[in-house]
Amino acid sequence: LFWLNIEYIGIFTVPVFWLIFALQYSGYESWVTRRTIILLLLYPVTGIFILFTNSWHGWMFSHIASTLVTDGPYPTLGLKQGINWWINAGYAYLLILAGTIVVMVRLFRAQVFYRRQTFVLLIGIFAPWLSNFIYIFNLTPRAILHWDITPLAFTITGAAFSLALFRYQMLDLVPAAR
Repeated sequence: LFWLNIEYIGIFTVPVFWLIFALQYSGYESWVTRRTIILLLLYPVTGIFILFTNSWHGWMFSHIASTLVTDGPYPTLGLKQGINWWINAGYAYLLILAGTIVVMVRLFRAQVFYRRQTFVLLIGIFAPWLSNFIYIFNLTPRAILHWDITPLAFTITGAAFSLALFRYQMLDLVPAAR
């Protein structure tokens, strides 16, 4: 449970950081103010507090199995999502969607060189988003275990972002100056 809580610190904050990155990358850095960042982080900080105090109220996980659940070849921790889990999912999807739309607008307005790096970024963001959507709404066939493969999808994100950084010089100033 301790490591689950540590994992959720990233789950709560990554959508905020994605939106901030997307705004800055797409030329909307004037929207990224100290006030905006504080407002965006209000829910994640509150959510992390709720997570670490879950044993008192069950808002994050309404039920935690006292033993590991054997649902296939590997034992897993039996968790039933509480109301705050669903609120976090909605908030995260909203921020990721906003950041993705901002980047897509840049895709259609950018020059060819920048379209490639932006397209690769979008591939990187859609991989974990799609896999998490499949997990949350249990869209896998019954033969496949109900495992969250989102962490594995982040390997596609890492590869895509690396391609954008190194092949398409995403953060280099020289192509921007040209």
